Amino acid sequence: MNALQSFKYCPQCKHELNANDNYVTCDACGFQFYDNPRPGTAVLLQNENEEYLLIQRADEPHKGMLDLPGGFVKANETLLHGAQRELKEETGIEIRDLSYCGSYPDIDLYKGTTYSVIGVIFTGKISSDQALKLSEESTAYAFFKLADIPLHNVAYPSIRHLFQDLRIPED
Repeated sequence: MNALQSFKYCPQCKHELNANDNYVTCDACGFQFYDNPRPGTAVLLQNENEEYLLIQRADEPHKGMLDLPGGFVKANETLLHGAQRELKEETGIEIRDLSYCGSYPDIDLYKGTTYSVIGVIFTGKISSDQALKLSEESTAYAFFKLADIPLHNVAYPSIRHLFQDLRIPED
């Protein structure tokens, strides 16, 4: 079920809602709710050996699969600050010098409901001997050469698309 399908009745007046393409409306009171993508961030870290850091997910969805450190942006938080916060929470690493890399659409399944997401990727540098302190959200981490990343074991389509784009040689 998508996010809009979980809304059956108006939260203001309790009348039944009308579903449209990406929003619901209430004919009784005029309430409208749009299903806009939720902003999420991820950080693509590269070490001095030109290897990329991937973490192994500890929880569903995609338990056991590879991912980048990241998560949803909080209210009153910029995309950059959200990326820095998630990186610190998930790896114990603080990096202030992150650069915008790109953005990718995706979906997130939470308790049976599918939400649209726009994933914003930032890049940064890390030393391969820098100590990581993983949160309970991850079970392990590893560094991979770009060509050696097992795309079939990467959790989210947006992250797979990122690595596919990085593999395409520039003209």
